[in-house]
Amino acid sequence: MGKLGLLSRVARSSWRERADAAQALWRVALVRVLLAWIGIRRTQSMLLRRPNEGPPAHMDGVQWERRVVAIRRAAARVPGAVCLARSLTLCWWMHRHGLAAELKMGLRLGERGAEGHAWTVYQGHALDESDEVIATYQPMPW
Repeated sequence: MGKLGLLSRVARSSWRERADAAQALWRVALVRVLLAWIGIRRTQSMLLRRPNEGPPAHMDGVQWERRVVAIRRAAARVPGAVCLARSLTLCWWMHRHGLAAELKMGLRLGERGAEGHAWTVYQGHALDESDEVIATYQPMPW
């Protein structure tokens, strides 16, 4: 998409979509840098220590769907921000709002050998991936 397409999409966005886009961009960029510098285990343990304490948070499905889209769009602009960075970003963001999301990873045999994939699960439901895609991966315990 060219600059005019991006600018027109931004102009048509609501203030909530713009706020989510800004939040998503810095979060995805930070997660991508952390993954490159300190690896997945240390990044995960640093960002997902535990959800914020307090009363159970309300899961606003529309809000989190909007944020999933914002993360996908931001990741498209951050080099190397593939499914792992996107999923970890979503988990981290949800944890910061008191929602106990889980990072899941799986493997499958593909045309080029073993292929990995990551996604985010909240209360047993994948938020950033379809059930059809997830079914093609063998979950990895870790």
